[in-house]
Amino acid sequence: MYSEMTMQELYDRVKADAERARDVIAPSNALALALSRDASADTEHQKGSRLLVQSAGSFAYRYPVAAYLNETAEDQLAYRLGIPPAYFRRMKASDANALSDDASLSDKGLLIENCLHWMATEPRQYMLRTMAPRNDAGETVCRAILSDRYLRVDNLPVLQAAALGMERAKAATGERIELLSSGLTDKRMYVTMLFPNRSIDLGTPDKPDMHRPGFTIKNSETGFGAMGIYAFLYRDRCTNGMIFGKNELMGFERRHVGRVREEGVMSPETHQKLLELIESQTTDVVRAMLDPRQLESLVRPLREARESGPVRNAFAAFQELARVVDIRGDEREAALEHFIRDADYSRFGMAQAVTRLANAERSYERTVELAEAGADVINLPRRKWERIALAEAA
Repeated sequence: MYSEMTMQELYDRVKADAERARDVIAPSNALALALSRDASADTEHQKGSRLLVQSAGSFAYRYPVAAYLNETAEDQLAYRLGIPPAYFRRMKASDANALSDDASLSDKGLLIENCLHWMATEPRQYMLRTMAPRNDAGETVCRAILSDRYLRVDNLPVLQAAALGMERAKAATGERIELLSSGLTDKRMYVTMLFPNRSIDLGTPDKPDMHRPGFTIKNSETGFGAMGIYAFLYRDRCTNGMIFGKNELMGFERRHVGRVREEGVMSPETHQKLLELIESQTTDVVRAMLDPRQLESLVRPLREARESGPVRNAFAAFQELARVVDIRGDEREAALEHFIRDADYSRFGMAQAVTRLANAERSYERTVELAEAGADVINLPRRKWERIALAEAA
C-alpha cells in the first residue's frame, strides 16, 4: 500500500472539490449530447473523443449544465440506456473517426442518435454530478450520471465525521492512530489508518510474521457503493495488507439510496443523524480493533489458512483462483511468481501473494481492490478452496 497524500492534503483536496461541485437533476429527454475531439488534451480518453451533455430550456433545477463526461459518467450513461459498454465505445470511436479535421463538435452520429433515441423514448430523471473547473482555462466535467433516488453522502462531511470519531477514540484509549494510505479517485475516497503500537504474530516460533491492525474508510460520491469502515491488517514483512469486507467483523456500511426528493437532498435532521452515526461507528471500530478478543476473532481465519495443506499444483491453482477472485491475466502471473518465491503453498501464502501485487505501481483504485482480493482468498467457501487446492494442470 502506498500513500498518495497526507491527511491534510486529502482534506484540502476534498474541501476544494466540494466547493466546485454542482449537481443537476433533469429529465433525460431534456438533455442534448454532442461529440468533440481535442488533440491538445492530456489523456488518451480526451484525445480520442468526448461526450458533451447539455440541458435544454429550464429543466435543470439548480444550474444549467454543459459538461464533458468523464469515463465513469460515460459508463453510467451506457448502463442507464441499456447499451453494452463495448458497443458504446465502438460507436464513440467510429463517430470520432468520422469527424473532419476542422470539426471540434458534432451532434450527429450513431452514438448520439442511439443515446438520444433511448433518452427520449424511455425518459427518466437523472442526477448529474458535475465539477466546475479549477480555473478559467478549465472545463466543467460531468463525473457521474445517477438516479434521482441517489442520496448524496459526500466526502467532506464523511471525512470530518470520521476524524471526530478517531479523536474521540484516541482520547478514550490513549492509542496512537496513524495514516497509512489515502487516495481520491473518480470513483471513491479511501483512508487507511494503522495502530503502529499494536501487532499480531501470525508466523511460527522460528519465523515471526508480524501484522498490524487498522481500518479503511471508503466513500463514493459517484455511485460506487456505500460509505463503509472495514477492518484492515498490514503485514510488516511485505508492506502489504488485506481489507476485510462488509461480512466480516467490525464492518459498517451506509447505503447511498433513499426516497425520491427534489435535488436528492437529505433533510438537515437526517444528514446530522448520519454524520453522528459515522462518528459513532468510527469510534466503535477503533475500540473493536483494540479489543484482543475481537481482534483474535478477525485473525483466526488467517491462522487457519496458514495451517491449511499445500496446493497440489501452483500453476493450476492460480488458474482456478482467477475464476473466483478478481485477479487479471498479468496479475495472475506476477502473483504466481510471488507464491513460488515465498514457498508458502498454503491458503495464507496464496492470499499474501495476491496482496503483494498491491506494492507494484498501479492505480490507487486497483491497489485497494487487490487488498480486498487477498481477504477474499481467506474467506473462500470450503468447496471453492478445495477446487483451487486440488486443481491439476490441464
